[in-house]
Amino acid sequence: KSLLEHNQNLKTDYDKLLQNVSNLNESSGDDMRLISNKRAFDKIIESLQHKNEEIQHMLDRTNQHSRASQQTYERNQRKLETEIEILQKKELSTKMEILHKENGYLIKSKRSLEEKLAVTLKDLECLRREFEQFEVSQQGYLTLQEAFRRQTDHVKELNERLEEHQVILSRHHQSDPITHSSNLMHELNSANNKDTYSKLYNFASLTEKHLALFYNAPADYAFDTILSTVGIGDRAALQEAEKLLCDDDPELFGPSNESIYAELDLYPSQPIVSQEPENPKGLVHRILIHIRYLFRSVFRWCRFALILVTAVLINLWKGPDLILDK
Repeated sequence: KSLLEHNQNLKTDYDKLLQNVSNLNESSGDDMRLISNKRAFDKIIESLQHKNEEIQHMLDRTNQHSRASQQTYERNQRKLETEIEILQKKELSTKMEILHKENGYLIKSKRSLEEKLAVTLKDLECLRREFEQFEVSQQGYLTLQEAFRRQTDHVKELNERLEEHQVILSRHHQSDPITHSSNLMHELNSANNKDTYSKLYNFASLTEKHLALFYNAPADYAFDTILSTVGIGDRAALQEAEKLLCDDDPELFGPSNESIYAELDLYPSQPIVSQEPENPKGLVHRILIHIRYLFRSVFRWCRFALILVTAVLINLWKGPDLILDK
């Protein structure tokens, strides 16, 4: 810009000089001194024209350099804009990949939680069914307990009748000392057998022929509890009582010679009774089964509750947030 201003100033001076020259040409009547000045002015004009050409040449080169710089600047600007777009695309693609991975983790965590929830609901449904069965079993257990109480009362009644028969036989033995030694009185007067028999007969209904099949936990514990409650702690004595009750010995409850007591009419003629088929599963077996089922149901419920609480704690401790952190 300064070169242009300088050039304009020079041009203005040049115009002034031309005007002066023209004025000098008009005044042809001047002296020789003016002619020498004209020549000097011509030389000055030539030098100024030469400098003007040089300045114009420099101005052209400066314009060319400016245009080249502008093109380089525009080319670099386009290159930088292209690189910025590429970097932005790469950054966006990286963010999209990260978001896609996080979405995948969230979907997996959601599926895992849904599966755990389905298993938990299934276990809760099974627990509800088991609880309903437990209520039904509890009602059956109460019914069997009531039946057991009635059977115990019946056994006590039979025991009282047996004692009455013992008294009658003891009186008859005192009145007639020639009684045969193998009758019922001889068996009842034996101290050891009498104590064992009278003690175990009260609980004869609690014995079964195959009692050994039920000696396993938790029925074993339940049966021991029942025996300890009623005052029996020896199972061997219980087995002896069972064997004694199961033996079909007619001499225990009748005279060895019917003609001896025929006159007293103490024993009526034995009626023929049809023997009912034996039920292999008695009252004790059913009670043990229900007690065992009760214990197993309670144990399963406790185990399921423990597993459920553990699963909830694990889900709270290691949930989706920890998975995302990983």
